[in-house]
Amino acid sequence: MRAPRPQDRAKKKIERTREGEKWRLKGNEAMAEGMPGKAFKLYTRGLDEDKGSKLLLLNRALAALRLKNKQVTVVKLGEDTLIDSYESAIADCTRFPLLPTVSPPRESTLRDG
Repeated sequence: MRAPRPQDRAKKKIERTREGEKWRLKGNEAMAEGMPGKAFKLYTRGLDEDKGSKLLLLNRALAALRLKNKQVTVVKLGEDTLIDSYESAIADCTRFPLLPTVSPPRESTLRDG
C-alpha cells in the first residue's frame, strides 16, 4: 500500500477546512437567531471536520459562555455526550495558544570589559 502523496493530503485538508467553514457559518446564523445551544452543536460538527480551526474553537467557546453554564448534549464517537458549557469554553480557549509563546532571553555569554 502506497503512502498518500503530499498533494492528496493538501487537497483533503482543503476539503476539511471548507466543511468546517460551512458548519461555522451555520453556527453563526444560529447565534444571530439567539440559539447558542444549536450554535454550539454546529461548531462542534465543524470541529469534527477541521480540528485545528481556531475560529471554530473561539466561536464554540463564545456559544458555551452564552449558554451560562448549561449542559449541552453533543455527539462524540457516535454517542450522545453531556458536557458542561463553561468547562468546554475553558478547554477550547486553552487548546491552542492564541499568542506565540516567547522564551526568556538567554544569559549573555559576553562579559563586560
